[in-house]
Amino acid sequence: MTASITRKLATLGAWLALAASAHAGILVVAPHPDDDVITSAGVIRRAAGFEQVKVLYMTNGDENGTADGYLRQGEAVAAQIGYLGMVEDDLIFLGYPDGYLQRIFDSYVSIASQYVTPTGQARPMAIADSAAGTTTRIASVRQLHTIVPT
Repeated sequence: MTASITRKLATLGAWLALAASAHAGILVVAPHPDDDVITSAGVIRRAAGFEQVKVLYMTNGDENGTADGYLRQGEAVAAQIGYLGMVEDDLIFLGYPDGYLQRIFDSYVSIASQYVTPTGQARPMAIADSAAGTTTRIASVRQLHTIVPT
């Protein structure tokens, strides 16, 4: 992860800590599982059950393979539910490939974009629902970059 993204996430974490003292919804953005606990466990634990809390994971930590990613994702869910009082519906995994957020941010910006991982897995940037005649854009790194806590 680049220093720029790390700084932005740290700034977001500071804003989230301030939001915990006010009565407002809380969004924790984590690059991958365990970063949410390292940076925001106290805020999450204190707010869970009293404030709306969502945890958004950019990746599931699959840099060493899909199996490791699913293991880390399962561990994150178990920790959030078991130790921090969260419910699984409030844990959002975007599924971006670990280690490639900057490349996606720089290069894959249109709805038609499709990212192909180094192992050849195609990951669309949008999901088409032909029955409804709609296209839902997967939340992009570029869109999340613009979130500013109020």
